[in-house]
Amino acid sequence: MKKKLIQLLIISALFLQFINLKAQPYVIDNEEIDGLKNAKLYVVMATEETDINNEYIDVFKENWKYCPYEIIEPKDILKYMKKGAYFMNMSVSFFSSTSTYCLSTRSCLNYELSIYTPKTSFLNKLNRNSSRIPNMGLDEIANKVAYIKLKLDDAKRFTYSEPLEGDFMGKGFILTSGSGYLKNYLQFLQTSLLEENFLNEKYDYCDEKEIFKLKSTILYVPSELLRKYSEDSKKPEENFYKMSEVVKEYKYPGKLEVISTEQINEMIQTSEENFYYLSLYTSYNNEIVTRNIVTITNSISGEIIYKETMSFGKTFSPKLFKNLSKLLIEGN
Repeated sequence: MKKKLIQLLIISALFLQFINLKAQPYVIDNEEIDGLKNAKLYVVMATEETDINNEYIDVFKENWKYCPYEIIEPKDILKYMKKGAYFMNMSVSFFSSTSTYCLSTRSCLNYELSIYTPKTSFLNKLNRNSSRIPNMGLDEIANKVAYIKLKLDDAKRFTYSEPLEGDFMGKGFILTSGSGYLKNYLQFLQTSLLEENFLNEKYDYCDEKEIFKLKSTILYVPSELLRKYSEDSKKPEENFYKMSEVVKEYKYPGKLEVISTEQINEMIQTSEENFYYLSLYTSYNNEIVTRNIVTITNSISGEIIYKETMSFGKTFSPKLFKNLSKLLIEGN
């Protein structure tokens, strides 16, 4: 019981962000980026009591080249808290003005895979009372260097802290999780850090050199994203969009294929040929305004070649293909 309490305290103080979210880049434009290049990155991942994260350790060994790293246990994170130390783990954010509402409904939780470094002010408070974790949010504790948004499975019931425990990528609660996705996330983060490419969550983006390849290749859509999350229907098949509904707005129906997240993970890890897959992320701001962020990823490089931000709903809609189709039709 005592050990569980300590873990929950660490989660509350270090992993949860009580922040006023504004549009932020995936790589934050600040002086901490230069420090990361020559530092050791501590990856907070449970390994002592479970082997569930072995696949993720292998992904780090094969793909993380930006700086040295070390896998540490969640219970040991305070031992490594010092000036110039950098950490990576999954975090969840909600909003101080509506935190009670968010915790009870999970309707405005943002999950991210974050890289951050502790602030001097937090370290001073920690040094003054090392036996007690200061009751502070991550925005007060640390400077965030980079992050990747993760898609919450709103169809499942769970407490806000459950996706942070056990599986490093929140498997079972986070839809865009798995070893393949993590490989592409790490590739994308490292490319962004090296190029200091500050891709902004608020603005749309398109790599014109690659996007038009979709005219002659398949775009894969994870089947898990097609859930309507309707609680009215008692027939499971009615809770998902049909293929005919999906391709209605997409003008290249022969080049669109719906497959499972597990299949995408396997293809990313094993396929030597490049393919493109769609992801959907839901983001909320302090007014609980929902934004759907649609991305298309290059499976070999992990780079995002297309990103569009929309404001309707918090689940998938076939209308997400409307602008993409228009771009492909009008492009050369």
